[in-house]
Amino acid sequence: MRAMGYGAALTALAAVAIGAVLAQEPLPPGPAPQAEPAGPLSLDLDGMPLGDFLKRLSAETRKVFLVPDRLLELKIYAKSPRGVAPKDLYALFLSILDLQGFAATTVRASPDLEVVKVVESGAVRRHPTRIFDAEEILRDPSVLPRGEEMVTVTCRLRHANVREVAEALSAFVDPNQGGQVGAIESTNTLLLADFAPNAERLVRVASRMDLPHPETEWEVVPLAAIAPDAAAAELRKRLLAVGRTRVAAIPIATTGNSIVLVGRRDDLAAARGLVRELDVRPGAGPRGEGRPR
Repeated sequence: MRAMGYGAALTALAAVAIGAVLAQEPLPPGPAPQAEPAGPLSLDLDGMPLGDFLKRLSAETRKVFLVPDRLLELKIYAKSPRGVAPKDLYALFLSILDLQGFAATTVRASPDLEVVKVVESGAVRRHPTRIFDAEEILRDPSVLPRGEEMVTVTCRLRHANVREVAEALSAFVDPNQGGQVGAIESTNTLLLADFAPNAERLVRVASRMDLPHPETEWEVVPLAAIAPDAAAAELRKRLLAVGRTRVAAIPIATTGNSIVLVGRRDDLAAARGLVRELDVRPGAGPRGEGRPR
């Protein structure tokens, strides 16, 4: 997709504020929320233009959408035998943007007006995003938006060195898609910018790394053959079988397949050996043996 500067794109922006246009007066306070329909929406997405989809989405969410006009005629093809629930429409919209190399940022222009701007993924970090605190995410992950919306998260560490944790986490974000991990050493705080699902995962990994025991260490282990979720699940079983219950195995699958091991040094050594046994392709021996990779 040919890159398009945001300044140049302003001339091509269409205020898809179906329900209100920015040039008009702001939206009046909406009616009281009504209960969702008993069943999912029967929505025909067999070639529906994105502009038509946004009309329905704006009516459901009462958000104003600013979208580059070249996306408005984009045809949407989505099939669901069970239909689409109203609460899932916005997540579907974000997934459509992600496939096209775009992302959404949300700004509350007034108490009654929420504006969603669509920008190219690589430029999203230059635009305002919603800010969350890691503790509120750990208490209730549902505070994050559903779907692929870019968010910013502050995560204060109590025990671990913030720069070391930031270096470990930076392997699991994609800077080309706007992902970023920063370290504020004066307050031992991580600054995370990423799409909501990966931002939640980064917060959970950081919380597992933030351990008080001075002998506790962590290690990022890349995987060549086995998927991270499968590796972590099987590793936990094998660690339990050999009595190594003080090791945490956290799967990561973003820019590369890896797991994060957290535990004491002797436990980590045992866990690494088990990972080598698991991380093999069919017909090959453990990593470093058998067929050349």
